[in-house]
Amino acid sequence: MSKNANPSGDPDASRQHPTGFVQLKSRWRSWLGGLSGGRRLTLSIAHIAFSNWLRTFLVLVSSLVVARILGPELMGHYATARLLAFYAGPIHLGAPQGAEQQVPILRGAGDDARARDMKDSVFTLVLVEAGFLALFGAIVLLLSWTFDDAKAPIVLGGGAMLAAATMALHLVNIDLYVRKQFRAVSMKTLAASLVTVVSLPLVAFGLLGAVIRQIGLLAAEALAGVRFGKFDYRPCYRADLLRTAIRIGLPVCLMAFLQQYLTALDRTLVRVLLGAEALGIYAIAAVVSGLALALPQAFSNVLYPTVGERYGQTGDARQAAKDLLKPLPYLIAFLLPAMPIGVMLLPYPIELLLPSYVAGIPSARVAVLVCGFSILGYPTFYFYIVRRLGVLLGILSCSLVVQVLVSFALYHKGVGLVSFMIGTALATLCYAMLTNGYLILVARGRIVLGGVPRVPKG
Repeated sequence: MSKNANPSGDPDASRQHPTGFVQLKSRWRSWLGGLSGGRRLTLSIAHIAFSNWLRTFLVLVSSLVVARILGPELMGHYATARLLAFYAGPIHLGAPQGAEQQVPILRGAGDDARARDMKDSVFTLVLVEAGFLALFGAIVLLLSWTFDDAKAPIVLGGGAMLAAATMALHLVNIDLYVRKQFRAVSMKTLAASLVTVVSLPLVAFGLLGAVIRQIGLLAAEALAGVRFGKFDYRPCYRADLLRTAIRIGLPVCLMAFLQQYLTALDRTLVRVLLGAEALGIYAIAAVVSGLALALPQAFSNVLYPTVGERYGQTGDARQAAKDLLKPLPYLIAFLLPAMPIGVMLLPYPIELLLPSYVAGIPSARVAVLVCGFSILGYPTFYFYIVRRLGVLLGILSCSLVVQVLVSFALYHKGVGLVSFMIGTALATLCYAMLTNGYLILVARGRIVLGGVPRVPKG
């Protein structure tokens, strides 16, 4: 008998028992069909994932070029400037995060006027703050010409201007995502990919050129978002809505800061304990760890406003958890073969193109695992929507404790630079397991959450 024969004799048996691919396609459609605009969401996720992957790939390639030109020491100073920009992030007191969370909920509740006023008031505050940061950074960069060793002022001024450009880009992203301008997001990212390549000659001017190039990349992406997405902003200041955004967004901001700290703590420890050159070598691993974040970013950025609006309409936290858990098995199936392949192949391009950074290969290989574990943590924004930041704080605290204990234990045993990336890998794994474990308990009804968090009237 042929192995493809139908033992039941039923001509419709093949339709009754679809192949794995058909089942996968059917389940995906079923999951997205439960959300508003399911097919449009599929295309949005695909467009944003593709543009993010393209941009991330080009960023990886260009980062290797930057690393080769600068060398480990200057690369370490460049990474320090970016760390300073990261630590300046919470200066806006969480107002953008509050707006990002509450605007979709207000729109889902039919309160479009207050949603618009809240967004524009927050934008006014952040633009003023970014303007002051940019002015300070520009003055320091100009004064760097008067120093015999200009590294310190370039790092300080560049970090301030990078923080300002990052804040401006964040505002553009919020505007595009809450208005569901996903095609504009893709076009913005593709434009940034082009600038990533054409701006590489600036690195020939050393540390200053590399910092100016990174500032220009962020500014160009923000301007592209304004151009393609028809940036929707009018000067507005409503103190009541601004206070509400800060009250709601400050805990969210601190949680987001702690979450990103999982991938910044290791670089901070390397810089403090081992110096700029060691951070430059380690920066290759940090670049690798950011390579695979395009897919979870595509999921989160598209689903955040969509799930937020649906939760604003229904208040069903259990259904939201079920929706967000649907892609998890497929991501695991993708990562199981992808991570070992990445670990095996990664050393070859570093040995060939960056012989000065071979000491960072063990850290870079572990960074591949960080990529995979980070992808599995994509449902993080669920805690923001259902206002369970205390739970998220507990998860982050456990993960950071794991990171610190493992990193210092291995470092003091003489394991070396890779100690910090191993600590990061185990921390991201802990974070992903606890995050998805909580959602599974909610989806199964073991944890019962309340209804929609309303914004007070007034």
